[in-house]
Amino acid sequence: TAEWSGELLAYALDPNNGTIALSPTWNAATVLDARDLTADPRVIMTYNGTAGVPFEWTSLTTAEQNDLLTNPSGGMDSATIGQNRLNFLRGDRSHEAAGDLRIRGSRLGDIVQSNPVYVGEPQLGYPDTAPFPTAAGQLYSDYKTSAAGREGMIYVGANDGMLHGFKSSDGSEVLGYIPSNLFSTASGQGLHYLTDPNYAHRYYVDLSPVVSDVYTETKSTDVAPHWATVLLGGERAGGRGIFALDVTDPTSFSESGSSPDNTVMWEFTGNDDA
Repeated sequence: TAEWSGELLAYALDPNNGTIALSPTWNAATVLDARDLTADPRVIMTYNGTAGVPFEWTSLTTAEQNDLLTNPSGGMDSATIGQNRLNFLRGDRSHEAAGDLRIRGSRLGDIVQSNPVYVGEPQLGYPDTAPFPTAAGQLYSDYKTSAAGREGMIYVGANDGMLHGFKSSDGSEVLGYIPSNLFSTASGQGLHYLTDPNYAHRYYVDLSPVVSDVYTETKSTDVAPHWATVLLGGERAGGRGIFALDVTDPTSFSESGSSPDNTVMWEFTGNDDA
């Protein structure tokens, strides 16, 4: 649509003949638009250059705040207006009006080149023999057992600036991730541009994510490697950056405590290597 909204739809499969249902079981956009963000706030994270942080005003760096302070004319607005832009990106629709912030068709932005990836219980065929870990408790078979009941998730990038994680059961969003290199004060770029009433489409998180089980250190403070499920995402036409998220346990996603830092492993961008 002209508002550049998106949809992610789930259709049931007949287990006997593979016939696809005519009507969707859920539409992630519909679920997100119906969500009461006061009673059920979204979990959205970003990166401050060294660690994962909540996408909240006081957690952002000065440079990231400056993006949200930038107005369509290139000037800098008040912190109140910057906070309004942040709230808009978090899903607040109270400022969607002529002369204020962009009017959207949905809280979920358009999904173009990014293909959705399903992540459920670990199912790779790694053996319990060298060179894979062979110590008790470190076997891949141990990891498969420990995560056998993990809730199914669908991850996909969208051009609303986020990688999204949705429950496969009902389409509800449990994670949003905004790569830090998308912040920019340049005209027609950055997160502030997504709120511009005169917005014309640009790409943001436009690459298909890939997910694998990995035996690695997921944090710089780890004293030893361990099995984890790691997502690699990127921006394709949206920017020169890739990022890694630890998506081992979707129930742990939270903006409080150590969850953002535990979830966001790293980013690698054109600032690291031209």
